[in-house]
This record gives sequence, structure tokens and C-alpha cells, in this order.
Amino acid sequence: MTNLQINLTNIEKQLLNRSYYPQLDLLTRNAFAIYKHIQKLYNFSYDLKITNNWGYFNETTGHFDPGSMLGELEVGNVEMGLTFVRMYPRRLSVVFFVHPSGSYRSCFIFKHPSSLASYSAFAKPFTIPLWFCIFTTFTLAGISLRFMKRYEIKDLPKNESNLSNSLLIILGILCQQGIYSDSFRNPTRILTLVFQLMSFMVYSFYGAEIVGFLLTDSPRTINTLDKLIDSPFKLYSENLPYYHNHFTERINDKVTRAYQKAIKGPTRDQDKYISLEEGVEEIRKGRMALYAQDINMYAEIDRTFTNSEKCSIHEIEMLKLLTATVIRKKSPFRELIYRGVLRLAESGFKYRENKIWNSRKPECLGNGERSSGVSLEATLIAQVIFGIGITIAVILFSIEKQHYFLEKLNSKQKNNISQLHFDYNN
Repeated sequence: MTNLQINLTNIEKQLLNRSYYPQLDLLTRNAFAIYKHIQKLYNFSYDLKITNNWGYFNETTGHFDPGSMLGELEVGNVEMGLTFVRMYPRRLSVVFFVHPSGSYRSCFIFKHPSSLASYSAFAKPFTIPLWFCIFTTFTLAGISLRFMKRYEIKDLPKNESNLSNSLLIILGILCQQGIYSDSFRNPTRILTLVFQLMSFMVYSFYGAEIVGFLLTDSPRTINTLDKLIDSPFKLYSENLPYYHNHFTERINDKVTRAYQKAIKGPTRDQDKYISLEEGVEEIRKGRMALYAQDINMYAEIDRTFTNSEKCSIHEIEMLKLLTATVIRKKSPFRELIYRGVLRLAESGFKYRENKIWNSRKPECLGNGERSSGVSLEATLIAQVIFGIGITIAVILFSIEKQHYFLEKLNSKQKNNISQLHFDYNN
């Protein structure tokens, strides 16, 4: 059993209680529930032996780890293993695999960031070439308006003719704020009218795209292992013995690549492992992608996450294997157990137990992901622009105030000197 605290005097009731630590060791408890049906079918009794891991082959000794499930089967201390194990050739020397009764699936699970949670959310509706085109048009319109106000003919009524005023007017038109040049001259009016029409069409498309972002689900852009490794997420693995084995035995290219690039530490003791509960809490905070068995993580996520948090859950599958229970090589109960498992499969009992113990992905109800609101990152660019503007305005105000103070001081000194000169002449 892994991480499951069991009272040995009441072990069966705890193992078969789905609400007792619903996120832990579901693979073992599912297999145990199936074997309880076989016990009722054949009416036999058993002695239960608890081990801490499945057992792995030791190249030095040529045997499986002593005290493990496969180690106990190898020496003949037990007849069968009451948990699902991965099927591979090396184990065939000591056990026989019964009919496949379940599947094992591991993946990275994380909270996918919303498209409105990025710093470039305001810029996303338009492409970079379009933003460049708008900026160029804005600059040319401001310069044109400035020349129209100053070139040979005086503007009526009289307006400020500097470039900053012209750019401010064009910016107000572009942002749909109703600022316009109150000139009676046709060139100025035509330029203002044309730019108002252009800004209206641009603003309509921009507003429609922003509304579309708010009303539609965020696209899942982190959909491969390489993108996940390159993302800001920290990658961790649940701290269980068979995950250590996955990484050391190179069970799968994707798993090995994830370990080498993101999980492996300077030493084996510094590899990035974490408990299931702590890992799921870090997922909830949006900081981590956790590698573990999907049904264990889904049970914990369903218990601790809110609806909006469940809607943002995303996974990248890493490994999927058929699993089976095992019985000791040359055991006299081999055919008996094999036929019992087949009978449970035919009658639907095995399917029923798998439905009970295999947690499904938590459902996202309604538009939970969109109801979480727009994050601070999405409006950060607006806050930065506002902060820069306030800073520049305060600096210019301080300079103007200092300049005004110096001019006033110089004027006062000149008046005093003139007064002294006048008194001296008198």
C-alpha cells in the first residue's frame, strides 16, 4: 500500500470504503474489490500481507526486492498479488499475469493560463503589422493636421498649431473620445472626418475581438510536453516508488525527456518529488504541473477545487498501460483465479468496480472558466501606461514650477536692482 494509513484490525472495511482517503491508492483498492468478489464466488478465506511497493528486479542479486510484493511471490510466501501491476517480460520469471483487469494512465496536470491572464491581452486582437499600420496612420494624420493649421492660411477660429496639440486631437479621435478640431477650413474638416470613419471601423473590430475573448473558452496552447517544459510551470512528480522506477528504467521516451529536462536534480535526492496533496494545492495556485496517475489526482482535484478552477484544468498524457493482477508461478490456484476473473468480466462485476474506483475528470459546469473574471495581468499594460503618464506629468510640473520660481526670483532681483539704481541717481 502506498501512503494509505490502515488500521490492521479493520482493514477490509477501510480498503473498500470509497470515501476513506478517496485520492490514495485507488489502483490497489480496485483490485482488492475485484478479488473480494472472487472470494465470494469460491468461498475461500485468506491471510492478507501488506507490502510497501510492487518490487523491482535487482541486477546485483538477480532477485526482486525482498519484502516487496514480487519478492514475496518469488520466495513463495504468498500465492497472489492483490494489486494491478505493469506487465513486462522480466516479471514472467516469477509470476503469471492474470487476465488484464485495468489500465494505468499517468499524465501531467496543470491549470492552463487564460488568454486574458497574459500581459499582452490588450494587444492580442490585432497582429503586429496592423498595430504598426495604425501607429503610422496616427503619426501621419497628426503631422498633416499640424501643417494644415500653420501653412500660409490662418486657421479659423484660431487654434493651437503645435504638433503636440494635433497629435492629441488625432489620439482622441482614434480612441472614440469625441475630440475634434473646430476649424472652418475644408482640408482640416475632411481629414478629421476621414480619420473618424477609420477609427470607428478599427474600434469596432477591436471591441468585437475583446468581447469574443471574454465569451469564448481560452484556447489550450500548452498541448505538448515540449511546450509545457518551456512554460513558466514548475514540473514535479508524485513521490511514489514506481515513478522513481519510470524515470530510471526509461519506460517511455516522453517520461524520460520530462525527467531529464525538468524533474531531475543535481543528485537523486534533489529530484523534484512532492506528495499528492501538496502537489494538487500547487496546481490550484497555478504554479505547478504535477506528474501522477490521473485517477488519484482527479479525486483530490474534485475534492479541493472550485468550479472555475476545475474548468481550467488541462492534462498532457505521458503513459498508458494495461495492468493485471499476478499469481505465483506454478501456483495450484492459477486456473481457478483466471476463470474467476473472466467470469467477473463477463457478468459485469469488473466493469462496475472499475467505474466505482476510477475517478473521472471533474466536470466543468456552465461557463465557470469565464466567470473567474479578468486578471490583473490583462490590464497591466494600461496600468503601466497610466503610471508612466502620471510620472512624466509630475516631472514636467516640477520643472515648470521650478522654472516659474526662478523666473519670479530673477524678476524680483531685477526690480530691486532697478529700484536701487533709481534711488542712487536721485
